[in-house]
Parts: sequence; structure tokens; C-alpha cells
Amino acid sequence: MIDPAAEVGIGALITGKVAVLGSTKIGPGVVIEGPRLGPPMAIGPDAVVGAGSVISMASVGARAVLQAGSVVTRRVPSDAVIGGSEGRLLRTRPGSAPQTSPSTPASAASLIPRESLLTLRLVDDMRGALVAGEYPGQLPFAVSRFFTVFGVPGPEVRGEHAHRECHQLLVAVAGTLEVVCDDGFESRSYSLSRPEVALHIPPMVWGVQHQYSSDAVLLVLASHAYDSDDYIRDYEEFKRLAGERAASIEQQRAAT
Repeated sequence: MIDPAAEVGIGALITGKVAVLGSTKIGPGVVIEGPRLGPPMAIGPDAVVGAGSVISMASVGARAVLQAGSVVTRRVPSDAVIGGSEGRLLRTRPGSAPQTSPSTPASAASLIPRESLLTLRLVDDMRGALVAGEYPGQLPFAVSRFFTVFGVPGPEVRGEHAHRECHQLLVAVAGTLEVVCDDGFESRSYSLSRPEVALHIPPMVWGVQHQYSSDAVLLVLASHAYDSDDYIRDYEEFKRLAGERAASIEQQRAAT
């Protein structure tokens, strides 16, 4: 199924059950393989698939961009920019405006808490190095849980969610990785490569981690115990909630 507003380039091959949505643009020579059974695999809406790209059994989210020659075998999130034969996440595009009231000014977004980098205490001498943090004082919240992430193949993407209440502190205790944070209005990228530098991600910030080096070890400190209901895993739902929060902030400002 191809939406009348979509564009499909010369020589593109689409097999299986695939729905090309909205104003999606598919370049020449693209190969898209969808499932034979079940619901169709969605591409878009408003996605861009560069010439010669290959998509195999993987949906592509709204407004995502696949650079020419990309090879994708797993789901592509909305607003992602993908490149290379490993389907690597390069960055996210600035998010489209969340679903807010037309009267909600962008200034409301400036009042929403956003992520920030913190420098922890580093002690380094001939015996080795030590990094420490305390609460209250250096850490932005009391820690209820921690976990580590390691052994991640370079092309893999982790995270892809936000929390309703939980704060997180991300530290690359070894190796390097990239983190993309999105508050529903703007996305920002951070490189973590030093154990004394931590990234504080407050609630209602969408986080994605990618480009792990082979030796990367990510330590995550969390303010809350694990609760599956605290996770927001659908990006469109997240943007809707971010827009509602911005509208609520603006209403509170107007009432004061």
C-alpha cells in the first residue's frame, strides 16, 4: 500500500506487506522487504529513504531519514537519522512541534527541566584514580537503584524511552558512547568518555544511547526502583505528553 502523497524512485523494489505512509520519499534503487503475513510494515509518514538503501523486516518511524546506501534490519525510531551499512543512528532531527494548544508559545519549553552535565570529584595520583559523588551535595538526587550496560555491539541503539518520575545519572566508567536527549521540542547530543563527567537526565526527557565503543561500560544511577509503568516507550505518546505539560506550564504562568 503506497499513499498517493508518497514518492517512489525509479528501480525501487518493495516486496511483502509494506505501507508507505504520508509524504514519504523513497529514492531510486531502494529495496524494502516486508512480512508476508500479519499487518503491514509501516514506512513513515514523511520519512526519507535515500537511494540504494535496504530495509529488511524493519518499520521506519515518522520523519526518519535514511542516508543513501543505509542498510536497516531493525526498527528505526521517529525523527532518527540513519547511515551506513550497519544502520547506525547518527543523530535525531529536531522534533516536530508537540501536540499543544495553538496558543501555547514556545517560551513554555524553556521552563521544562532539561538534562545537564555534571562534573564529579576526581582524585588521581600515582596509586590510580578515583571518582566519587555524594548526596546531598554533588549528586542531584538520592539513588535507589543502579545498573550497568556493557558489551553492546557498536551499531546497536539502547534506551529509546523517557521516564514519568525517575531521574537518571549516566556515567561512562569505561570507553565511549553517544547520548541523544529530546524534551519534545529540541534534541541534543552528548559524548560520554570520562568517568568524572555525568549526564543527569530528569523525568520527561527522551533518551537514546548509541555508538558504544567495544570497551564501553555505562553506569546508570536511578532515583526510583524499577517500575514498568514509569516508562514511556512510544515516542509519539511522549511528544503528546510533552506538549500537554508545556501547555499546563503556560496556563500556570498566565494565572499568576
